Amino acid sequence: MPEFEALVKTARALSDSGRMRIVLVLRHGELSPCQLVRLLGLAPSTVSRHLSLLKDAGLVSMRREGRWIHYFRPEDPPDFIREALEWVDHHATTSPQMEDDLKKVNNIRMIGREQLCASVEESTDAKEE
Repeated sequence: MPEFEALVKTARALSDSGRMRIVLVLRHGELSPCQLVRLLGLAPSTVSRHLSLLKDAGLVSMRREGRWIHYFRPEDPPDFIREALEWVDHHATTSPQMEDDLKKVNNIRMIGREQLCASVEESTDAKEE
């Protein structure tokens, strides 16, 4: 049985629609933060906070490849995390939001990382001006 605080972190991490969407799309493969920014239509700082909470709860993992960061679902999580991910998958995978997100992710993956990340940075700079 996991510690109570670990359960609270997991529940908190899954209590936001943006974080739930991240967990769901990562079921279909890893994504970079700028790909998630494009998908969710949120500010990079918001996506970063979401990813931090999800990682801290053990719901996502990350790896570095040069200057790129990739987020993915953990390969061998503790049982309660695995069960939480299975619960999310079972209850939300067929939602219209998820179907729309998967279409968007497929389009986003066709855009080169460098081009996509540069356009995310440019749109962020424009919003700050």
